[in-house]
Amino acid sequence: MFNDNYTLKPLLKKRRRYISKPEKQPLNMIIARELKRTNISEYLIYMFQVEDLIRLSQCDVSKVEENLSSKFNQPEKQMAEIKKWYEALCRMMAEEGLQQSGHLQFISNQIKELTDFHYRLLEFTDDENYPKLYSLAKEDIAEFRKKIPSNPESEIEVCLYALYTLMLLRLKKMTITIETLEAMTNFTKWMAYLSQKFHEFEKGEFEF
Repeated sequence: MFNDNYTLKPLLKKRRRYISKPEKQPLNMIIARELKRTNISEYLIYMFQVEDLIRLSQCDVSKVEENLSSKFNQPEKQMAEIKKWYEALCRMMAEEGLQQSGHLQFISNQIKELTDFHYRLLEFTDDENYPKLYSLAKEDIAEFRKKIPSNPESEIEVCLYALYTLMLLRLKKMTITIETLEAMTNFTKWMAYLSQKFHEFEKGEFEF
């Protein structure tokens, strides 16, 4: 049976320690690096927020330093690394024309990789849980896709965008309908299970 321990609990609960008080816990490469290592879905959602925060600073390195990278209380060497991380992201977003919307190329590539892995799970494994979780989520994907301006083709991106939106709604303490929460629960379980399998595959603990 499906293990609820795979749900994206940090997104719905513990994740608030990263984002609910940005003045105390500014987003940074340390958190991003750990999330990429442990949960690829959370990492991508986290990077969606980083991109948006950089846009709020007009992709301007000096403004990003003032609003983001200077908010840390870390050793000098680590502060220098964090500053360089933000500077690199600013430069890439400007070069890729992402001042208004869109994702960095390496983020898009990661979404594509996760999407390819999703199709491989459907086609080449006997895992009975995964198709069931995907089927439950799929019912609402088309509806949520209509609400995304970029109209992404990837169902993975639709779910990640929806979960990112849920995170923002929670931060703003906005009302969330029961129907939306039910859909988000299905998205969460699907993405969490997919992420778990993805990391098992990367660590050599799972193969097709």
